[in-house]
Amino acid sequence: MVLPLRVLPQTSKCFLARQKHLRVTLFEYPDGASEMRLFRVAFPEGTSFPLHTHPSPLLVFIQQGKIGLVKPNGKTHVFMPGDTFVIADKTPAHTMENMGLGQAVMMVSVVSVEGMETVVMAQP
Repeated sequence: MVLPLRVLPQTSKCFLARQKHLRVTLFEYPDGASEMRLFRVAFPEGTSFPLHTHPSPLLVFIQQGKIGLVKPNGKTHVFMPGDTFVIADKTPAHTMENMGLGQAVMMVSVVSVEGMETVVMAQP
């Protein structure tokens, strides 16, 4: 039995309308065999990810909670559900912290190349 195909109305949504760019200089794409990655990163309440950098550009969408990007000088960028931002390659080292109650979740899309790390741990 073949069921008839139904065409559904378009339900896509552009999440870049509220883009926040954390670095003034433009980013560069790495050389090599291209690879796209998508991560779901969940932070339990009261947790953080240690000081790190990224060698390739990232696009971040905050799905749930309140997440802070904290620079070593203490300057903090706070993001809420629905916020998007770009982290360029060579962005200075930073930590990511759950700054709210309950779990915080972000979706991270990475433009990279085969064999390149997504996160490089940094020294304080």
